Amino acid sequence: MSSFSGINLFGASDLSAAGMGVIVAGPHVIQIGSPRRQQVHFAFAGSDGERALDLGRRARPIVIEGRLAAIAKSDLLDRIAAIEGCIDGVEHILVDNHARTFAHCRLDRFEATSRIERGDYYSLAYRCELTQLAY
Repeated sequence: MSSFSGINLFGASDLSAAGMGVIVAGPHVIQIGSPRRQQVHFAFAGSDGERALDLGRRARPIVIEGRLAAIAKSDLLDRIAAIEGCIDGVEHILVDNHARTFAHCRLDRFEATSRIERGDYYSLAYRCELTQLAY
């Protein structure tokens, strides 16, 4: 189970744990971007080559993609609202399905990548873009 700021935003392993009637349609894929460093390069007149000043590590992107599913359309809309409510500019903690913890994550964008589909349950494909500010 993945969680964001201690809240299971992306579904639960079964209906009894789902709270708002949300079930996993999955898979929920979390892509952790590469660590980055920033450097400043400069040169001096009369010297060959250039020098580099390391400015340290910088933020890295994290993308979560998957499907949300719910028994009722209202439950699915509530879950979408809960995710969008986390787009608050505040740092949160992301825990993935393998219990890896990513601190200092800011949710920047939630995008529905499909229409709400109806079958045995209501479902919606989504993409979340986060920034891990420090690691």
